[in-house]
Amino acid sequence: NCDVVWPAFLVGIATSVPPLESLIALTFIMASGAGIGTQLSAFFVFVLLVLAVIEIPLIAHLAVPQKTEQVMLRIQ
Repeated sequence: NCDVVWPAFLVGIATSVPPLESLIALTFIMASGAGIGTQLSAFFVFVLLVLAVIEIPLIAHLAVPQKTEQVMLRIQ
């Protein structure tokens, strides 16, 4: 069990810093000159899209846990 955990831990540590592209995109959103409501909406949508890789499996697990587990095991 312990041999399987350390690669995931290392990948998690390596990807915990936001990529440079994300910071650049968020800088452009905030510097766009649009209204604050529009900027916050664009920021929120951007973050949701970036986190979709995590959110989609979590929502699928809430909706159909057995099928999601089968798919995740096949992907692994």
